[in-house]
Amino acid sequence: MELVLACDYYSVLDVLMLDNYKNCKSYYFVKVRGFTVQREEAGRIVTDISFEVPPVCFYLGSYPIYWSEQLMGVLYAHSRRTRDTYAFGPEPWVSFVDMPLFQYIPRDRWDLYMKKIKIDSYLAQEKILQGRKIWQTMCLMKNYPPEVKPGAPTQKKVYLPEGTFDWPGIPTTEIPLPLAEQPASLVPGIPRLYIIYWVEGDVMKLELYYDWGPPPPTPVLPT
Repeated sequence: MELVLACDYYSVLDVLMLDNYKNCKSYYFVKVRGFTVQREEAGRIVTDISFEVPPVCFYLGSYPIYWSEQLMGVLYAHSRRTRDTYAFGPEPWVSFVDMPLFQYIPRDRWDLYMKKIKIDSYLAQEKILQGRKIWQTMCLMKNYPPEVKPGAPTQKKVYLPEGTFDWPGIPTTEIPLPLAEQPASLVPGIPRLYIIYWVEGDVMKLELYYDWGPPPPTPVLPT
């Protein structure tokens, strides 16, 4: 930054910060959008600022994100410092506390081992970090929606003694139930079991149906 400020040609500077929600770091840049120019006017040299020259950007560096227990909030490298300020990351972290206490001790017993300000600090960080994760997820879904791949066509099959056929029927849950006064309509035959299978995505599914039908052909025994 000192080298940028030392250049007399750079007149109007904007310091920009990127708050990276993924790794909880801040990245700083300086954008030069106004430049010193000299022109001749009425026989004398006049110094002016021009905004017609394309901007120039410089990377200044990265810094951690800081937590203030006094403010119970997030601070940055350019923020005004307060007491009890320290850097933290994507997970809650509290100074001068054994962090496994938060992980292995039930929350309703934290007050037996830790001061209230430490508990409040942990819970506040947890809430803010969760909000940042939710915002990041929503932003990614809005700008980079996941690609939905069409699934494989579903074709049910019926396995019978006569062979394998496309299933022309409907699920048992969709078959209309007979009325109480409706006479029985069983056709002569023998009971047989339908084994219906199909693939949905990468999952093989099976359904079993009991029905009546013609007897299977008499097997031909070897002589």
